[in-house]
Amino acid sequence: MNSPPAGGPRRARLAGARANMAVIAATYGIFAASLLFQPARWAATPAYRNLLAIMGQHAWGLVFAAVAGLLAAGIWRPGIRWLSVLALTAAFMLTTTWDLAFMVRWLTSANTTPETWGSWSVFDYLVIRALLLLDYLEVKIPRDGDRHG
Repeated sequence: MNSPPAGGPRRARLAGARANMAVIAATYGIFAASLLFQPARWAATPAYRNLLAIMGQHAWGLVFAAVAGLLAAGIWRPGIRWLSVLALTAAFMLTTTWDLAFMVRWLTSANTTPETWGSWSVFDYLVIRALLLLDYLEVKIPRDGDRHG
């Protein structure tokens, strides 16, 4: 008879890096939906002027959707470490771009408060934390005759 592993039966749980990835994916999914289906709201808000000069609302919405999808795939397939690293790298690049745009606006406009770049800095923290929490035991070292790595 097979006995459960030490510590009881294994259960799928959302913790550590995957929990951070889930928060970011959900948030970016909401941003994607808003940018795609409510583009006028974003255009009417002066705080987003710098970002909308780079790309339009729909383009940003597609980028957020793609990153949210990558993060969801990384959560769904935690054993494929490169997928999680790719998703978190894309999230870091997107988050840092938005964070820097809000920092520039804050530094150049006396009417802007630090809440926006502060919240985007928190997202950057979650992305970096998720990268640091990834399970490095998932990396397989190829052996002679092992075709799958």
